[in-house]
Amino acid sequence: KNYDICKVEAYIFGRYHLRAHHDLPAFIDRVLHVSRAPQLFYIGYSYGTTAVMVLGSELPEYQSKIKQAILLAPVGYRLRDMHPKIQMAVDVVLNTYKTTTIRALFELLPREGLFFPLWRAACGSFQEACTKMLYYFFGQRGENIDQESFRALLPRLPSGASSLDLIYLAQIFTRGFRAYDFGKRTNQYVYGQKLPPDVPVEINTIPMALYYSPSDHLNSE
Repeated sequence: KNYDICKVEAYIFGRYHLRAHHDLPAFIDRVLHVSRAPQLFYIGYSYGTTAVMVLGSELPEYQSKIKQAILLAPVGYRLRDMHPKIQMAVDVVLNTYKTTTIRALFELLPREGLFFPLWRAACGSFQEACTKMLYYFFGQRGENIDQESFRALLPRLPSGASSLDLIYLAQIFTRGFRAYDFGKRTNQYVYGQKLPPDVPVEINTIPMALYYSPSDHLNSE
């Protein structure tokens, strides 16, 4: 059966933007309705920071509902001085995206896949090696991590991730905070132009406090 790839990817895009355009507004409206408060504080981590930045920029009617947004490890900025190992990972993701059907994978490293039991077996016996591998990408300051909790968590990783999330992260880090880039053909279908539009952060008036670590290679001053 033949499918129009533009329509398929546009459908995926619609689901992808559910966080900022549907999920987050629903949560906010529910909390304010139950609490009868005029505003709330928002705390987001990683992609939770991206969602509220998109929300405030593309649904400005929600700006007045958030008293302050506290963003931990924020994701929404191009990395000016990208660490070599992050650059390597980003290049692999973007090149794979261009040359294969990675977009059709949808979920990376699911718990029911082959990788999970191998990881669990390896990290159950060689936790120090697995820990150092994670440090390689996410920073070397192990003294800031609760080692006991980390050891308990390690065998349960990974728990799966959307391939769209990984690709969009790579796009943000290299091209700036724009809408998802499908490629010229599907961009024309979705956005009416060949390049994805920038997220209009200049109209976002939500007060924001950004927190990051110097050892976090996925953030830039």
